[in-house]
Amino acid sequence: MIVVVVMIMAVIVTVMMIMTVIMVMGVIMIIMMIMMMLMAMIVMGMMFVAVQVAFHGCDSPRDRQADQQRRGELDAIVLMELQLGQQVAHGDAQKCAS
Repeated sequence: MIVVVVMIMAVIVTVMMIMTVIMVMGVIMIIMMIMMMLMAMIVMGMMFVAVQVAFHGCDSPRDRQADQQRRGELDAIVLMELQLGQQVAHGDAQKCAS
């Protein structure tokens, strides 16, 4: 009778040890999966930044042309204002001289 009880207890302890190992392995697997997901998110973030830099980091010829046109328009407006101011001043000077 004692032998049977000891054997049953040994089987129960063995099963409990196996279940503990499986649970620990499961926890380790879950931790590893979480770490892999975090690493994947970091890599994807780095790739997103690299793509953004590739597309927007350097000036394309179209961007440079737009900037030059903008600067050209401002230069033309300033030049026109300067010419208009000179014409008004010249007209005022002629009126004062007459």
